[in-house]
Amino acid sequence: MIAKETIAQVLEKASLGEIASETIRLRRQGSNYVGLCPFHAENSPSFNIRQDRVFHCFGCGASGNSIGFFMRLSGLTFPEAVEQLAQRLGIAVQHEGPSRKADDTELKEKMFEANQLAQQFFSQALKTAPKIILDYLKSRSLSEDAIATFKIGIAPLSGSGLLQFLTSKGFTPELLVKAGLVRRNQSGDVYDYFRGRVIFPIFVDQERIAGFGGRIIPALVDERLKDRTPKYLNSLETPIYEKSKILYGLPQALASLRGGKSIYLVEGYMDVVGLWQAGVKNVVATCGTAVTEQHIRRLSAIVPKIDFLFDGDDAGRRGAGKTFPLFVNSRLEANCI
Repeated sequence: MIAKETIAQVLEKASLGEIASETIRLRRQGSNYVGLCPFHAENSPSFNIRQDRVFHCFGCGASGNSIGFFMRLSGLTFPEAVEQLAQRLGIAVQHEGPSRKADDTELKEKMFEANQLAQQFFSQALKTAPKIILDYLKSRSLSEDAIATFKIGIAPLSGSGLLQFLTSKGFTPELLVKAGLVRRNQSGDVYDYFRGRVIFPIFVDQERIAGFGGRIIPALVDERLKDRTPKYLNSLETPIYEKSKILYGLPQALASLRGGKSIYLVEGYMDVVGLWQAGVKNVVATCGTAVTEQHIRRLSAIVPKIDFLFDGDDAGRRGAGKTFPLFVNSRLEANCI
């Protein structure tokens, strides 16, 4: 639990006007600001910031402090919003309670750093990928723009390339195992978790990567193993990667959700990227898991409506049907398309 002192410091130092002006145009009125509300569509300004501390929209009723605004605008949970604002303001985040260890924050930061370097490794591997991999990406119509926006890369077939790269940067195999980037077999040998796959980094915000999803490249899979090779391989859960809370593509979709726009929820990473390339930017996916209450709570703070675009087969319809009870009392409208 983040200490109350840290929260108080963030609220004291954070300028709500500065935070809001990064995404909306504000006009000063005395000691207050007014502008078009970022949380619903409107033509005349009804969004107000008072004393640089609290906001209220007379159109949709949204209100709160700087932390609440940052949560809604960025699609973050309360702890994530506090931690990011504290980092921006140069405030050391303190924790309280017996369940938190003093080195938790440091461990998480090391994991985020390792993931950032891993993404660079995967992107570099794509630049030097053999023709068989480039032909596969071409067959999936992945554009250079989409690859750059979603930081898509390639995990080489080598079983130790990423391990060697990250240990050369000072990371220990033990930390990399905890981060889910490598695994240890029964003999104690460590090897790369992702091999011979298209890699989709899973961002929790515009900069930090919590985990990865890897899709098989059929031409690289031994024919004898195809039936036993999963189509998608996702990072294991870690202190920074909780699948029940994270939505793939949300940081990339946020800019398109201004003004109360609805969001499409699809089943896979390629679905998100494909729709994004077609001009549908307001789209996200779960990370290899069913939709959860945490997903719904996160989206309910950002959009008024969710449209499900699951597969049209029986499994897709059943999956969408099981999700609808989660919307009871959620304030979200849900539709299945």
